[in-house]
Amino acid sequence: MSKVSKNTTDDAAEQAIEWMVLLRSGEATLDDEHEFAAWRARSAEHDQACAYIEATLGRIPLRLAPTQHQAVRSTLLAPSRRREFLRNALCVAAVGVMGGALVDRTYPVGNLLADLSTRTSERRTLTLGDGSSLTLNARSAVNIDINEVRGKRKIKLIEGEMLLQAAASRLPLSIQLAGGRVELGDGRLSIRHLNDGFRVAALSGPVQVWDAAGNSRMLAVGQGASVGTNGFDIFPISAVAESSWTRGLLVVDDQPLATVIEALRNYRTGVVRLDPHAAALRVSGIFPLDDSDTAIESIAQTLPITVQRTTGFWVSISAA
Repeated sequence: MSKVSKNTTDDAAEQAIEWMVLLRSGEATLDDEHEFAAWRARSAEHDQACAYIEATLGRIPLRLAPTQHQAVRSTLLAPSRRREFLRNALCVAAVGVMGGALVDRTYPVGNLLADLSTRTSERRTLTLGDGSSLTLNARSAVNIDINEVRGKRKIKLIEGEMLLQAAASRLPLSIQLAGGRVELGDGRLSIRHLNDGFRVAALSGPVQVWDAAGNSRMLAVGQGASVGTNGFDIFPISAVAESSWTRGLLVVDDQPLATVIEALRNYRTGVVRLDPHAAALRVSGIFPLDDSDTAIESIAQTLPITVQRTTGFWVSISAA
């Protein structure tokens, strides 16, 4: 059976990249090679995607010599080299196959060097070395430095959104962000990047929050804060709503349409254009993240907006 997932999207560039990584890994079987040849011959789009990649990275190899297999395998099995290989492959695909912005809609290229990251529509949960549980939302990335023996218990949220259940420890757990940092003992919080800062919610246990200037606030359970260039904005939160994305749901109560569409974009490989005149419309409801088309149609039934589609890839939303 092929090691390329049968659940990948129909995007030819994405599948060509996965085939290239498999066939250069040294782990491909003869059946894999036959399946790749059949996939490539199945459509002109498949062949063109492979041709663009081969034009820069060289021919997708079949039946490498044993010494070549070992060299490529060693490269891909070394984490830093593997990430570099994947980043280069994706960058080539971005330039040669579809344009950087389009490939980035599936694989956030800038996050490939992170310790843990997610692609579009993907959520991941990881148990950390101290027993804490970390869940990443789609298109998110973190670096992790957990070593209680060396007195380190840190996470850096590079991009996106995370939910953290911190295990009890003699050391506080610190989350670093570009716009400040957050610290807690044992407790549960959600935190996500904003355009000019970050948003944090204390779901269980108190949370200490610092802005980029070093100013600090303590959040009690049930409080959230937006932290940015204008300081702290503290407000009550619903723990159910804040964590609903971990169950594939988007729960909003009187939020701007722009906020809702931004959340749905993380679950679509296509492009969603939102007219500024419609962006400020207020939305309340529960929407499925894993079926963004249904979510958009549900919103269109309750708001004065028009939704136009160009194939399944391009969606434009404007005020009616």
